[in-house]
Amino acid sequence: MIVRRIGDLCIISITGTMPDENLKNLVENIAFVATFFGFKNLPDELKLKIRICSETEFEIKKEELHMNKLDQVMAFTCDINNIFVLEYNVVNDWYSSNAYDAVILHECIHVFQAYFSMISPRKYIWLYESVACYLAKQNKSFNEKNRVSWEDFTNNFYSNCDCYGLAYNFGEAIFKRFGNEILRLIKRPEECMIELMEIYNSKF
Repeated sequence: MIVRRIGDLCIISITGTMPDENLKNLVENIAFVATFFGFKNLPDELKLKIRICSETEFEIKKEELHMNKLDQVMAFTCDINNIFVLEYNVVNDWYSSNAYDAVILHECIHVFQAYFSMISPRKYIWLYESVACYLAKQNKSFNEKNRVSWEDFTNNFYSNCDCYGLAYNFGEAIFKRFGNEILRLIKRPEECMIELMEIYNSKF
C-alpha cells in the first residue's frame, strides 16, 4: 500500500491503481480548495482520509455501508472525512483522467465545506453540490428543458434529471454574483435565500 501525506490536510492510501500524474494533480487541487476554505492544517482526527481502492475492496466497503444498489458510484464519503474511491483502471473507459480527479476533489470539497460552515450537508444539499461541482470544475452543459422549480431544486435535489449539470451552472452563477462574499454565503446561506432564489429564477 502506498501512503502519501499532503501536508497536514489529508492522507491518501492507495491499494488500487492511480496514475502518478493523477496523484500529483490531486495533491495540488486539494491544497487549493483547502486554502479557499481557510485551512492550512487539520488535527489528526479531522484530516481527510482518501483511500484509492481495488475493485474488490471498494465493493466490500459498499456492502458494509449497505450501498450495494448504487452501481454507478465511483467515490463516496462516510463518517465525515473518510473518502473511498474506486481505482482508475476500472473506470477509465468512462472517466478521463481529469474527470476522475474532479470526482475525488468534489468529495474533498464537501468535507472542507462542512468543516468551514459547520452546517450539515443534508440541510443544504443543493448548495453543497453547487459549490463542489463549481470548485471541482465539473463543467456540464445544462439542458434548460431539465430545469425544475426552486422548490424542487432545494427540496428534492437528487430526484431531478441532470441535477449535477444544474448544480454546476447555479454554482457558477452564485460565485459570480457574490464574488468575495461567497464564503459568507456558504457560512450563512439562510441570510441570502431570497437573493439565491432570484439568481436561480433569473436562469443565470
